Amino acid sequence: VTYDDGVFNPRFPDSIVVQPAVYGTISAITLPYGEFEVSQGYIQKEYYTGGSNNFDYDWGVLKIDEDIGYQLGYMSLSAYSGNGKPTNTLHVAGYPGDKEPNMFEADGNITDVTDYQYRHDADTTGGMSGSPMYYQRSGNSYNICSIHVGYTNALFTTYNISRRIDSFIIDFVLSVSDTTPDKLYNYYYDGTDKIYYNCGARVIYDPLENTSMQLSQNGSTYNRTISNTTQEFY
Repeated sequence: VTYDDGVFNPRFPDSIVVQPAVYGTISAITLPYGEFEVSQGYIQKEYYTGGSNNFDYDWGVLKIDEDIGYQLGYMSLSAYSGNGKPTNTLHVAGYPGDKEPNMFEADGNITDVTDYQYRHDADTTGGMSGSPMYYQRSGNSYNICSIHVGYTNALFTTYNISRRIDSFIIDFVLSVSDTTPDKLYNYYYDGTDKIYYNCGARVIYDPLENTSMQLSQNGSTYNRTISNTTQEFY
């Protein structure tokens, strides 16, 4: 999961590669885990047609055919309903554009919640968009709750923006993964409208909303219908 420009900027690229944990200098970078080709990239139609400042739809998915999670590790995805949010310290790890190509982590808190955004005060800058926003759930278990997409600038002067992970994003990620479609892993509900999934299954039922999800794949366009609402993807 990343932000839109990681997939489309200003067009769909001919190829994309993922280079985990790259470090070094501009002239001499080190790839400790090599690089992996992306087989498919997805963005939401509303971002493609509505302009680059529509942060509500600023997210994308990169599909890698190799199962690199066993080598690199993984985090679960976390979706909160309504105005729900993590109360633990929020972390963001990415590559700030004013530094050499080395990963940096910053900590902060969520300062405001909208339907699609977590606004936060972690120290971020250009180059870090697409970075995961995550929190420690317990022990060494971490959950990604949003995708950092914008830092304080002329458009929003008092906060940074991240696109919330919601059940729709989780549903889409799982629907394009090569996994058993009706097997749900890592389900957790603590009575406060929290529900966690990892990327090991396709969500076919939302137990909080008591709503079935109908999925369809048609060429390059993905449609999901729930509660009589259809959203499209390229």
